[in-house]
Amino acid sequence: MNKKYKPAPYIDRLILSCQGYPEIKNELNIKKLLSVVAIMDRLGKQGDDELRSIWITAERGEMEDFGDYSDFKEGGEVNSKKDFEELWKYYYPDKIRWYNFAVTKYADGFYFYIDSKLTFQFKTNYISESIYDFHTELCDWLLQITEININWGMHLKHIKKLSKFGIYEHSKKSNRI
Repeated sequence: MNKKYKPAPYIDRLILSCQGYPEIKNELNIKKLLSVVAIMDRLGKQGDDELRSIWITAERGEMEDFGDYSDFKEGGEVNSKKDFEELWKYYYPDKIRWYNFAVTKYADGFYFYIDSKLTFQFKTNYISESIYDFHTELCDWLLQITEININWGMHLKHIKKLSKFGIYEHSKKSNRI
């Protein structure tokens, strides 16, 4: 699977896996998540416990990304390809899937929520050896998508400020900024 592009059904499976066991003990993933915290710290606090949140997205992808038709048919969930397409569009009606991603700190712990459900947690004083675990892929994706979203947001904020002072103007004639 392409490292940069991960469709929403795939991301949803990663999220569900991590929400089933949110405790992170792997040093490598803790470092990645601390990088996510550093990126999110660019935002202002939004409440108690240093809460910061943003909206992140994943593309719905193709119907094949949702699953294998024959598996769904075998399982009795669908009777035809049309049923399978309708089920896919029921779960993913829009081309973009939105997730609310939040980070909070309390005492010596960090807590990460996706759509208000605890997805990761760790304490900085409890780290085990560096081993691969199933959290890694979602940590990688969150680090990448958070950086993209925060940088884009900061860029738009900067443009808005410049526009107020007439420094940044859009030329309709040339369609260039």
